[in-house]
Amino acid sequence: MCFRTTLAMVLFHGVIAQAAIASPLNKGSDPLRPLVRVVSRDPGVVEVRLEVARVDREDVELRLGGSEGVRRTPFRADAAHPGWLAARIDTPGALRPGVTLRAEIWAHDGEEWALREPVMVAVGGASPEEAPDWAKGVVWYQVFPERFRNGNLANDPRGWDLTLLGWDEPFHAVSHEEIEMLWNRRVVDPRFYSSDPGRWSGGWGSVGQVIFQRRYGGDLQGVVDMLDHIAGLGATGLYLCPVFEARSLHKYEALDHRHVDPTLGHPGEPGPVDRSGEDPLDETTWGWEPADRYLIDVLIPEARKRGLRVILDGVWNHVGREHFAFRDVVEHGAASRYADWFKAEFDPEDGRLVRYEAWDRPNGALPEFRQTPEGDLAPGPKAHVYAVTRRWMAPDGDPGRGIDGWRLDVAPDIGRAFWRDWRALVRSINPEAVLVGEIWTDAALWFDGAAFDAQMNYPLAYPIADWLSIGRADTDAARFAERVNAVLHHHPRHTLAQMTLIASHDTERGASLMQNDFARGFDQQATPWTAGSRYDAGPVGAEAKRRLLTAYALLAVLPGSPMIYNGDEFALPGADDPDNRRPIPWPDLGEHPDGPDGAFLGDVAALLGWRGSPGVEGVLRFGAVEVVAGPGDGVVVRRWLGGRMVEAAIARTGEPTFRETPLGWAVEDLAGPEGGSEALEGVIRVRVLSYR
Repeated sequence: MCFRTTLAMVLFHGVIAQAAIASPLNKGSDPLRPLVRVVSRDPGVVEVRLEVARVDREDVELRLGGSEGVRRTPFRADAAHPGWLAARIDTPGALRPGVTLRAEIWAHDGEEWALREPVMVAVGGASPEEAPDWAKGVVWYQVFPERFRNGNLANDPRGWDLTLLGWDEPFHAVSHEEIEMLWNRRVVDPRFYSSDPGRWSGGWGSVGQVIFQRRYGGDLQGVVDMLDHIAGLGATGLYLCPVFEARSLHKYEALDHRHVDPTLGHPGEPGPVDRSGEDPLDETTWGWEPADRYLIDVLIPEARKRGLRVILDGVWNHVGREHFAFRDVVEHGAASRYADWFKAEFDPEDGRLVRYEAWDRPNGALPEFRQTPEGDLAPGPKAHVYAVTRRWMAPDGDPGRGIDGWRLDVAPDIGRAFWRDWRALVRSINPEAVLVGEIWTDAALWFDGAAFDAQMNYPLAYPIADWLSIGRADTDAARFAERVNAVLHHHPRHTLAQMTLIASHDTERGASLMQNDFARGFDQQATPWTAGSRYDAGPVGAEAKRRLLTAYALLAVLPGSPMIYNGDEFALPGADDPDNRRPIPWPDLGEHPDGPDGAFLGDVAALLGWRGSPGVEGVLRFGAVEVVAGPGDGVVVRRWLGGRMVEAAIARTGEPTFRETPLGWAVEDLAGPEGGSEALEGVIRVRVLSYR
């Protein structure tokens, strides 16, 4: 790497590093040029990287101010960036703009340590590409509101186009009444409720159409009821699937982003709504309805009392057919003031709408907003999305009462020109807001200030599933470690904020992922209703639970921000959507055949609890990482920061064992789960080490 390239990279990260002209560490006369990066500002963490080709030996370490025995850390091989050594160290305080640190590179010549390279670190101001520090290593809990918990029976959804069931009624049984209601819906709206059994039913035929129209009454009051449960798992962040007004169970086809759906948030029984005084194009006319107030005035404050940040699901690519703007286009055709909001074609003679593009299919249920050739949303919907963003991030102009960020649905379906501008808007409202994109492949193109701070880290879920699933254990530990290291190649500001997961509302549940014994791709499984299916969506066995705990152990010790999908803490079974969206079987809401496993819950809480354990928290949130194949059928994950390292030996099968203690490290204490079942035995052993 040439000097100009290195300096440019250093300046790009808001840090200036000065190195000596020459050093005994260097090969020949080529000076050592360390790359210095700010990992987090508060608490302050700095990383120094060295090119291996320019270092004579690897027994080198980083110190702050040359202090002996305090804040020392060795350089280790950076598996995600071959050819580099890395050392990550926590500073005495926050790294505010204008702070200058003296970091020193020391080397051991076989007899003693000696200073070889001073590095002056001058911290600049925050850059647009940085992720907020609070989001690095947060533990997320994802809630699918309609199926989470019914906290208010008065606001339960009702209507001809849906069926309201009791919370504990069998999910897989379809009644004669439900079939008759489906036939009636096809008469009322044959275009949407198609007689084609495969249309929008996940290949499940009429059964799928019936299940998609069920409602169970889950709401935000139910979320508030269970905030202590969520925080008790070790969660520090709450991610809510869409809560804006919509008729579906999932709310991904909004009717109006200005308001929370009354069936999710109204504190009483919803009544008629008068919005005649609201102009959708003038945000100053938008009122606050009871459901809106419940989210802002009750849920968010109650979550924050328990240390939980709150983010919402933003769906800016498409809306529902009943969205106010699309309804106006249907009614007024080309004369509608929203005509240029959608990818629509109009009859040249009478101006009526004849065709439109939708996310699901042409003329489908999810009309798409129009985009410009440059990859931006059309001016109309872009301005509206901006207004909606301001509304929920700064209610009545107060960012302190708003949400803490967004998870963005089908993010790659909108051009990066829009995301770049929208990111700037979000950060202008709240510089500490986090943005997480739903991107199923490597998200490098959307990082570094282009769009998001992190992604839903499915690329990490793939190798975990391949390594642990009973039917897909087709990779050995060495290959697994290689694949994991390859995923961890992003700048720490993104790697540490990645929403790491094993399952979500868009996949089969984690327990069923481990249970099924036939080869398939991640999120490409059959369903229990498909003809000839061998998929087992029933209660899972002990081995599947053990493997799922192993997956959560990996998420607990690997870099990133672990996420648990509501219900997975109970090892609930479930195939893909909509089977993964069965109501959570809370013990106090009736009998349920797939009742929760309380012992499993204790184990998951113990694993995620490591992220907040004193002395370990900083290492697991901000530390550097090394993943290597361990003895037998396991891997060893090492995280280190300053003078401490967490070493986890994780086995796929059998008893895990440790390698020899790394040179220079000594076992300080043993940190392991407490309480719960015996299932964790044989899954993972963790020990904390301190640097001599």
